[in-house]
Amino acid sequence: MVSTSLASAARPFWRLLERCKIDPELVFREAGLDPTLMSQPRERYRVDRRNAAWEKAVQLSDNPCFGLKMAEVVLPTDLHALGYAVLASSTLRTALGRLSRFVHVINDGISFGMTDEGERLAFTLTIDQPAYPALLTAQEDSLWAWVMGFCRLACGPQLEPVEVRLLHPELPCKGDYFAFFRCPVRFEAEASEIF
Repeated sequence: MVSTSLASAARPFWRLLERCKIDPELVFREAGLDPTLMSQPRERYRVDRRNAAWEKAVQLSDNPCFGLKMAEVVLPTDLHALGYAVLASSTLRTALGRLSRFVHVINDGISFGMTDEGERLAFTLTIDQPAYPALLTAQEDSLWAWVMGFCRLACGPQLEPVEVRLLHPELPCKGDYFAFFRCPVRFEAEASEIF
């Protein structure tokens, strides 16, 4: 079965491309993504085509930390009712629980999980390997930037995680990770997660 993602959930990616002075129409068309589908609430894109769009965008951006900029362009409307349900949650735990429960509606190639580790809550990203045979650094970064963007919209811009662990290797722009997350960041971790 081919993994898919909600087409409207690609709107932040389109805005990110525009912000980075990359032609989004070119990136989408080259990857076989019809941009008009983003305005249709039930339309979906194939994840492999979204991956191709990300590969092209990273190539054109010439910025290894490109994905971290996703938090600057995320809006609740991109996720329809789920976006507002996350923001309307009474606690961050409830918000993350809702996101974990319904993320498959947005993208059936990823999942989030929550586990208590002592006094800390681990929020973990799991990627369906057939859908993402080679996860790009920018995609992992953008997913976490997207989550942090929502969390900071809900709780305020001062929200800081305790620790971030990323699957990908450390990059020359590692300072951008510390500036964005404002906490210790571990690279080449065994799991992709935020505490």
